Amino acid sequence: MRSPRLVVAIAVLCAPACVIARGDRNLVHGTYVRVDTDQGDWPHPLAGELVAVDSDSLWVFQDRELLSVPMDAVSRASIRRSVPGGRTALIWSLLGGLITGGALTAACASVASDCGSVFTGTMLAWGISAAVAIPSMEGSRYKRIREPLPNDLRSYARFPQGLPPDRRISCGLCGVA
Repeated sequence: MRSPRLVVAIAVLCAPACVIARGDRNLVHGTYVRVDTDQGDWPHPLAGELVAVDSDSLWVFQDRELLSVPMDAVSRASIRRSVPGGRTALIWSLLGGLITGGALTAACASVASDCGSVFTGTMLAWGISAAVAIPSMEGSRYKRIREPLPNDLRSYARFPQGLPPDRRISCGLCGVA
């Protein structure tokens, strides 16, 4: 027979997975993109959700409007990847430093009386690791492409195969149905 503590521990560990699995499974959207154009006919820069990429045009939701830009007018595209940025690294390092420093200080205080520098040293170590990680995380958050081809951007679009024939699209990020 299993221990009641083991069963409770397993239930507590599995509970978050149940909450995550019940989320909105139909929420699909393209990646946030910023497009710089060569021609003066287009908003400069164009920024929003990348909806579709055809062989000759790029479709972007901007300001609750679906805009089409000819691919030959696009001089540069910047794609925001879904990786954590520097702010996230800083928050996690501060949280990790506080928890680890507090636990180590408490453990040290149970056996010695001169543990004042343990917390400071732990926070310093976590801070140094954050300072090293933040520049690389911020640099990898965006992918910048000069003179992009359709195949360079397709995998980031909501409809990589092209715009649907009926063109009835809702923008979950901007509230357009």
